[in-house]
Order: sequence, then C-alpha cells, then structure tokens
Amino acid sequence: AFYVTNTETQSGLLREQFRKYKGVEPRVVTIPVVGIDELKTHENHRRKHALISAGRLAEEKHMDWVIEAVAEAKKSIPDISVDIYGEGEEKIKLQEQIVRLNCEESIHLKGFQKLDDVYQKYEAYVSATRFETFGVTLLEAVGAGLPIIGFDVHYGVQNFIDDGRNGYKISYGDIKGLTDAIVSLFTETDMELFRKHSYEKAEEYLTERVKRKWKDTLEQIR
Repeated sequence: AFYVTNTETQSGLLREQFRKYKGVEPRVVTIPVVGIDELKTHENHRRKHALISAGRLAEEKHMDWVIEAVAEAKKSIPDISVDIYGEGEEKIKLQEQIVRLNCEESIHLKGFQKLDDVYQKYEAYVSATRFETFGVTLLEAVGAGLPIIGFDVHYGVQNFIDDGRNGYKISYGDIKGLTDAIVSLFTETDMELFRKHSYEKAEEYLTERVKRKWKDTLEQIR
C-alpha cells in the first residue's frame, strides 16, 4: 500500500503524522494532481509591467489585497497594471474598491475566461490567497514562464516559488511586503533569470513526466 500526495510538503507532513500518531513509516509518493501539456514560450507578446491574478472572487482569495498592493505600487511604477480573472461573490465589492482607489485604467476585473493562451501575455503573477491545496493557476503561470509573488502559505506558493529565484514569498497578510515585492520585481530583478527558473520548475509537471511517475510507481508495487 502507498499514499499519493500533490506536493513534497504534503508528503512530508503525512509521514510525520503517521510517525507521531501511528508509530509507522508509510510509503508516500508525490505525484501532481494535474500536469501541463507544454510550456508557453511566446516571449515577444508580454505587456510591460503587466501582472495577472486568477481565482474565485471570494474572501479567502483576498483579491482586495492584490488591488491594494498594485494601487500602491503604481506610485513607483506608473504604467503597472493587473488583470484579475474569475467570478464570485466579492466582485461588486472589488469593483467599488478599484473605483475608490481611482485605478480603473490599470486594474481590471476580467471575469471568467479560458486562460490557456493568456498567461504568456503578462510579465508576472501575483497571489494573495491564504491557502492553496495545489495551485493549478500557479502551475499554469510558471508554465508560461511567469515569476510569482505571493504569501508564504501552504501549499501552492511554497511549491512553485523558490524565493529570490523565480519570485518572492511574503509573510501572510503583509500587504506592504506584497507591494515592495512587486516594485522590486519590476525594478531590481533579472526577469530573464526568474523566467528561466519558472520554466525549469514547470518542466517537472509536463504531462509526460506525470504519466511516467505513475507508471514507475505502479510498476514498483507489482
């Protein structure tokens, strides 16, 4: 028997809990719940200083913090923009916030759209969620070579960001830190190196590699 989890962090936690509560060391295999068919590498289509965020417009996703951080970053980077994709109960509240901050030209709620060929139009991805079980949108973002900025929470951000190499992990709830990271990314970072590392991380999740992990795992238990 064996257990399968999405990330190495989850695998480690499961082993630890079995040791603590059962006194046994189970076999735990890390295999992503999803894969990506290809890397999106249309580099010449990226809009300068353009961020993307995607997810349900719900309180726990804290798109209001994304809006607040980008509005503040705009003071240092006048042409910055963020497009937020998704639908949810917070939509009206978020639109009112955008108007209140006088950011209608730079912060847009784009609704629900198929994003397969959208990520590569942007320079980076920003997240303010308090929890991701895996983070499919984060996987799609690194698959398009996007650096990611997000709060240091389980499991997606911790899985897809190597801090200082392809993005920045910020203490949860630190909106100023989120703002500072956005400004730093666009003014101080070697974006080509960050983008390259995101692509390297995404390669681990190519569909063929995920299939191979399942194949190897199943062959080992026959």
